[in-house]
Amino acid sequence: MGNSLFPRLFRRAIVILKEDGLLALGFRVLGETVYRRVLLASCNPAHAGAPPDARCRWLDPAESAAYARFHPEVAESEIRHRFAEGHRCWVLTSGGQFAHGLWIAPRAWIGYLELDLPLAPNEIYLYQTFTPPSLRGHGFASAALLAVLSEMRREGWQRVILCIQPDRSIAYSPLYRAGFKPYGYVGWYRVGRTRWTFRRAANRFPFYAPPAASAEGTEE
Repeated sequence: MGNSLFPRLFRRAIVILKEDGLLALGFRVLGETVYRRVLLASCNPAHAGAPPDARCRWLDPAESAAYARFHPEVAESEIRHRFAEGHRCWVLTSGGQFAHGLWIAPRAWIGYLELDLPLAPNEIYLYQTFTPPSLRGHGFASAALLAVLSEMRREGWQRVILCIQPDRSIAYSPLYRAGFKPYGYVGWYRVGRTRWTFRRAANRFPFYAPPAASAEGTEE
């Protein structure tokens, strides 16, 4: 097992370096040891831009197996569990296949941190956006995000909440286009089995985030 683990870690490190750079790799190492955090961002759907002419819809629970093939890191059993818990999946299709997917939930469970984020009655949580690597750079993430914000506005939600690992550069372009604004960080420090959770306000994206103009071609 030890001999096979190192090559996998090395390959993963190379992917992180190529996609997000050395800073991101450093934070991922910290995330596996003593420190994790996410950037919280929100958007009022009423203030979001007009959705593009994209083929978007809610995923049918009967398509759980198909979505698991589209996003192989999510098991079909997990997808069915999410539907049972009242989560919904928004998909964008292109050429008759899924090109992007994201999830909407009434509860904000941040799996990366293993903690709940309290939501107000007029807030809803958006999580796990995904575009296959072969389809990135075509604007699918931004199109799906704008379209689902239009749907959230129609349903009467006043605030959509999401979180990202702030060192993940490809996450920013869709946020810029959809009008999301940062409002805080939440995370923890850990020593052994002891963990200290923190939360602090933020009114801007981190200094190392890519400028809006330069993020155009790097989105998921």
